[in-house]
Amino acid sequence: MYYTEKDKKDGRDGDVQTMRKHKREESLQMLISEVSELLNQTENEQLVWHGSQTDLMEALHTAYLFGNLHNDQGQPCTFKEIVNHACRLFAHPVPSNPTALASRGRYRKGVKRQSFFDRYCLLQSHGKGCRPLLQLVSKAP
Repeated sequence: MYYTEKDKKDGRDGDVQTMRKHKREESLQMLISEVSELLNQTENEQLVWHGSQTDLMEALHTAYLFGNLHNDQGQPCTFKEIVNHACRLFAHPVPSNPTALASRGRYRKGVKRQSFFDRYCLLQSHGKGCRPLLQLVSKAP
């Protein structure tokens, strides 16, 4: 796995840490793209989220912090708007403090409970064309 390798120099590809950073940046851009695609869905489609609410809030907060998400009028979206729209999409109740929920998810430690973004990067690096976020979404029967 990419996070267990020791730092070393590779003559052809450069520094391993630089390669890891590049992979994480690619994964971040892909996550932002998937969140944007998800938020462009209409509420009539009756989507189901198969992950935890913490994972959803962490993904939304990551896209909010590092992405450039805008509403229909071209205004930057607030995190509250993003959360409200996503919760309506999945027919979930809006958490009382979604930022704290996202923060709690981001700072999970250990191999057994990694943050959603770390798991996302791992899945992204193993599967070319893999879209881990959207694999957790399906249409209601």
